[in-house]
Amino acid sequence: MRGEAGIGKSRLIAEFAQRARALGVDVVTGLTREYANAPYAAFTEALEGLRIAAVPAPTAARDVDRSVWFGTIAQALRAAVDERPNGVVIALEDLHWADPATIDLLRFCASRLADAPILFVATYRLDEETASTSDRTLAFSAIEREADVMTLQPLPPGQVEHLIRAALETAGRDLPASVIADVRDLADGRPFFAEELLRGVFERIDRAEGATPSVPSSIRATVRERLLTLDAAGQALLLQASVLGMRFSAARLMRLSGAEPAALLATMRRARDLALVVEVANDRDDDTFAFRHALTREAVYAEMLRAESRIQHAAVAQLLVAEPEVDVAAVAEHTWRARDGENAAKWNERAAEEARAFFAFADTVRAYERAYESTTDEAHRARLAESAADAAYRLGDMWMTARWFGAAAHSYEVCGKSSRAARMSLRRARTLMECGQFEEGLREAQAIAVPPDDAAQRFEVGVAIAGFLVAQNRVDEALDRLRSLDGLAADADDPDVIARFHAVYATTSILLGHTDEARARFEQTVRAVEQLDDGDMLPRTLNNWGMLEINSGTLARAREIFDRALGIAEELRSVRFLAWLTTNAAMAALLAGDLDDSSALLDRADRLEHSIPLVRLWNVAFRVRIATLRGTDDEKLAGDAIRALEQFVAAEDTRIVEMLGGALAYRAFAFGRTTEAARDVSLASASIESSLAPFWLLNWAARVGTPDEQRRARLRLRALAARDGALAARGFVALDDARDALRRRQRDEATRLAEAAAGNFAAAGWRLDEAFALETAGRTAEALARFREIGAEGEVRRLTDVAAQVRRRGDATLTAREREIATLLLAGRTARAIGEALVISERTVETHVAAIYRKLGVTTRAELSALLERPGASP
Repeated sequence: MRGEAGIGKSRLIAEFAQRARALGVDVVTGLTREYANAPYAAFTEALEGLRIAAVPAPTAARDVDRSVWFGTIAQALRAAVDERPNGVVIALEDLHWADPATIDLLRFCASRLADAPILFVATYRLDEETASTSDRTLAFSAIEREADVMTLQPLPPGQVEHLIRAALETAGRDLPASVIADVRDLADGRPFFAEELLRGVFERIDRAEGATPSVPSSIRATVRERLLTLDAAGQALLLQASVLGMRFSAARLMRLSGAEPAALLATMRRARDLALVVEVANDRDDDTFAFRHALTREAVYAEMLRAESRIQHAAVAQLLVAEPEVDVAAVAEHTWRARDGENAAKWNERAAEEARAFFAFADTVRAYERAYESTTDEAHRARLAESAADAAYRLGDMWMTARWFGAAAHSYEVCGKSSRAARMSLRRARTLMECGQFEEGLREAQAIAVPPDDAAQRFEVGVAIAGFLVAQNRVDEALDRLRSLDGLAADADDPDVIARFHAVYATTSILLGHTDEARARFEQTVRAVEQLDDGDMLPRTLNNWGMLEINSGTLARAREIFDRALGIAEELRSVRFLAWLTTNAAMAALLAGDLDDSSALLDRADRLEHSIPLVRLWNVAFRVRIATLRGTDDEKLAGDAIRALEQFVAAEDTRIVEMLGGALAYRAFAFGRTTEAARDVSLASASIESSLAPFWLLNWAARVGTPDEQRRARLRLRALAARDGALAARGFVALDDARDALRRRQRDEATRLAEAAAGNFAAAGWRLDEAFALETAGRTAEALARFREIGAEGEVRRLTDVAAQVRRRGDATLTAREREIATLLLAGRTARAIGEALVISERTVETHVAAIYRKLGVTTRAELSALLERPGASP
């Protein structure tokens, strides 16, 4: 396994070793060090790890003697492997520093032990190997001909950024977009470098030294040592090259430095041999070079004085502006590093606009941030901050969005634009709400000062406050607020705000159970928004409309709406809306029994970079539910869900708690842990009064909750079922009533109610819950067929595992005698033959067969056989 420094070789080895050891495989590691290596040091360390008795040292340097000694080591390794039936892995790391003899020993042992359960894994750096001795290069070439070679490539920028944001989330820290982008760029695709740079940033912040990433000292020392081997002129040239950037052309460097071509190329040749730079293949010319990686360039660049570097950057900017095709991003970078004030602001704003056109929102935010820092014009700063907030919003980083809207509000207020400042404060408040900070968002919205004579602004703030109240389930207050705004709607001069008014009204109508009114308002809002140039309102409205259809409509209609909204969000490259819509679409697919599509949508959602906790944790809940349906008890996934549930119990966003609690209760009950299911319900019980689809928490609170939780859940379910078109909620009410009838031994009533539940679920398209209702109705064969269509292997196993006495109709299970008779029926015995075998009358056998068929929901022997067709199932 080969790759450049920091690419992840050691981490991959460590992860592989952990998994191998979990399977009972012995894994030992031998490490080659840069200095003071004894001969065969890595192998000696590995042999010690296997507790192999010391082998004789080689007696002479002659090949024949060395071969005998190599054979002794191979024999000792074979004996060690024979004692370990699960096999052995020997990892030899950093062979780029090993002597050629060590590599020869590796080749010999790998060849001699090819038939043994032993795996040799060798790692080395490409950059060190290319600069190594010719003997070592030949040894590597030989071993590569005989081995399976894995070359680790740098990660794409998006994956490095994902790594950085995951590390920030784990550490519970936040960094500006510009710092994240700097760490990403400096890491240059190498995950180890990204981690080290991030660790350095944290240390600098903790020491109150700012958040600028810096090169790790070990890398800086190595680069400095190599740089000092160049003469003074060569060092100066390489310093100027570092100002040009990661890649640079010899022609541009000559114009900047005034160096002669021969001297410059001689320096580049020497720098290449020192593994500081590489030649870059270029279709147009052949004079392009690049530093070995970004940290090499940064280490060279750090050798300059700050004042010196600013002068050099200003010179480069002038050089680039004079070229026929101006590289706007490059000029922006150099003017910013030159601290060129308004000039830097101008070029960075242009760079931001270019990046935005390509949907590169992280780079857009960074460029706007640099422009904001470079200008002293407060009105300009206000516009830049607002643009940065919009780009951060598109990126899906809601905390960054809130910060930039706050900066925009401040700047607008400073330059006397109070109305615009109020709008920015309002957008900040809405962003805080989307981060789950409902109370803080509401407080900030209520604190906005609105002039008494500004009816349009009063209307806009009032609409936002109504939206906050709806989000907190304070529906009656929201409705009062909206009714008070009806008279102001005519004075509103912003079609976007009017559309938002109707959208909030629609959502309020949903929560009040006025489904038809909500649907009409959504249609009105969509028509209005389609006439606007607003990339935000249309997907937002469609998303809310889709949720309406899940709660009080059909899944087919919901999925159709989500598909349309997803198409719009993709065109807009809006990460935030893609995250919301993909997750909601995954829920609709899951409830419809389309587990594969739901899983694919969740995978897609997880690849998106955003900071919306509800979306991330809903995804966890849905994965728990899918794993349970498939019969997989994923303890790690469940652990993540339980920790999140416990963490968010006291949070303002009750929907997170509701979804996690319901999914975990399903899981616990499915795997026979009723007490655990009751605990999950109790943890989430504060969410009962605000619960909506998919009704998981309400379903399980009504089944395993405390008497108070059961009462509250049933009241909530009945309130939801009373709404227009609430087919699924009515299905859950009927199913709960059916279970209650079974507890009271009223089987006919239970069957009637369960069949009514199945009908409601079928009409709503909730195929998964329809199958559960069919089972409760005693139509087990139909339920089993439905579960098989869905791919719910866990439910299939449960229904076919009669040996475990799984209940078919409430508390109805097969008796021991009925299981005996069922076994003989499956074996093809007639009623008379069964009677003779069990010494009972044929009439008694027939009575038992009728009971078996009734309990299992089948009517023929063929249906019984189909029900129990899973290999290994027994009645």
